[in-house]
Order: sequence, then structure tokens, then C-alpha cells
Amino acid sequence: MDARTQPGYVTHLEHSIPAQPQRKNKSLKLNASLHQGKGDTSQSELKTLRLISGKNPSHTGYPFVRRLLDSFQFQHESRKCQTLVFEPLREPLWLYKTRFIGDTIPSDVLKIMVQMILQGLDYLHTECHVIHTDSSILAKDAEDEYKNPLPQKTYHDGRTIYLSRNNYGLTSKTTGMIQITGFDLSVRGDRPNFGCIQAEIYRAPEVILDAGYSYSADIWNLGVMDIDPLHVGCYNEQNHFAHIIALLGQPPKKLLDTGKRTSRFYALSGMLRQRMFIEFIRTMIKWNPQERSTARELLQEPWLHTGLRKIVV
Repeated sequence: MDARTQPGYVTHLEHSIPAQPQRKNKSLKLNASLHQGKGDTSQSELKTLRLISGKNPSHTGYPFVRRLLDSFQFQHESRKCQTLVFEPLREPLWLYKTRFIGDTIPSDVLKIMVQMILQGLDYLHTECHVIHTDSSILAKDAEDEYKNPLPQKTYHDGRTIYLSRNNYGLTSKTTGMIQITGFDLSVRGDRPNFGCIQAEIYRAPEVILDAGYSYSADIWNLGVMDIDPLHVGCYNEQNHFAHIIALLGQPPKKLLDTGKRTSRFYALSGMLRQRMFIEFIRTMIKWNPQERSTARELLQEPWLHTGLRKIVV
């Protein structure tokens, strides 16, 4: 069972406030407890967001985590609902990747995105001592609600409900700012942690075995996620070539030297480009959590910077 579906957890509703001329959109997240007395998750999220929003704005990973602008409570019938205020975001990665041929994010784009995520994780782990425990990552920049208003319904008591929006059409840039979101299940990393976290398909082995987890669970999570957006979809020539090498071993040097397209598969160092990616993933997906690379160490991996500059904000 996914940790989010267990009884007693908080449900989340999120929408943007309609924009007015000379006013900026804001996104509201309403935490309405399913059961009386089950508000701990909401308060924990608020506490975590306050921590990461003000801990160290000068850290290079600070722009890549979603930060709290404000919070307030309002009374609904017999319950108080905690409301969080954020800058609006654009869309989740599962939708973003559908904008590419074969629902596959190109390697060069993925490298930039992974750098942003690792910078954000390094900030969470080293500055805030927070384990994210989830896989919620959204691309930034919401559509202008004033120009393209959402369908809405007004109830008899004056409340207005807006249709959720997650498809904003084509972007003006290949990739924008990536932010780590969803801190309702985050925990402190400077103390022992046990129990069920992460979506089932991304769950680290120590979590499955309930052997205790730490920051390295986030690294496993990212490593498994990295495989999905790059390889799901149509035929991939580099994957094909890598599979041939896995069966037959490295090709003869003479064959590589005479190949007009060898550079598509091999970096200047002679390492197979896909193998560089595989080695990158292997540093993240290890049985022993203590052997996994940290976010800061992963930022130095060759695959991330092959043909690209290091991300600097």
C-alpha cells in the first residue's frame, strides 16, 4: 500500500487564486483532515516548510525546493483547515515528459533536470537535515489565470471552487526551473526513522524491509526515477548498442576508429555514453544505504556534465 493511501493521512486540495490586473497568482494548498485529531501531518508539513524556506537562501540548492510564502487557518464547519500559500507551479514530470517524442525526455534535458534536483536534495540533506521521502517534483511557471480563467462553480454559501489545471500547453523553453515539492511526509534526518515511505515502485530496499532509513532513501528514489523518463518510449539506439556490448563485450578498437558515428555512443574518454549513465545510476541504487553517493557527490559525476555546463543559479 502506498503511504499516501493509508487511513488517517491528510488529503490535499490545491488551486491557484484567480489573478487580477497588477496582482500575481498564488497557489493555495488546503489540508483537510480525514479524521478528527489527525492534524499532525499538516502541522509537520508547515514546520518543515518554514524550516526550508528560511534556512539558507544563499545555498545553490535553495531555488530548487518549493518554499512557503504564508500560511493561515480558516474554519470550515467544526474543523479548522490549515492553508499554505505558494508561488504557482506548472506541471509534474509525468506530464512534462509527454511533450517529447515517445514520452521520453532527451538525455541532455534530463541531465539539467537531475542537476537541479540534486542541488535541491543537497540543500535539504545538508542544510535542513530533512529527508524528503517522496517523489513530487514539479516544473515551475504557472499559466496566467487572468488571461485563461479556469471553469468555476460558486456554492450557495459564497464559496467558489475552481477546476484543477495541470496541462498548460507547450512551454517557451525546453526546461524551466525544477522544484522539489510535497513535504507533508518529510522527516528529520538527524534521528532514526522507520516505517513506510515513498511510492511503491520507487521504494528503497531498507524501507521495504523496515530496516530503518536515512538521506540515502531519497537518493535511491531519484535513481529509480531517473531510469523511467529516459528509457520509457520508442526504440533507443544507444540502449540497443549498450545491450550488444553487454552480450559480446567491447567492440574492436579498429571498428570504433573507422565508425563515422562512434562519437554518438562514446565520450572522448572512450567510455560508452550509456555506460556512463548506468554507472551514474549504480552509485545511487545500492543494497547498502551507506554505500550510495550523496547528492553533493553525485553532482560531480561525469555523466551529468558530458556536453553540458554545470548548473549555476
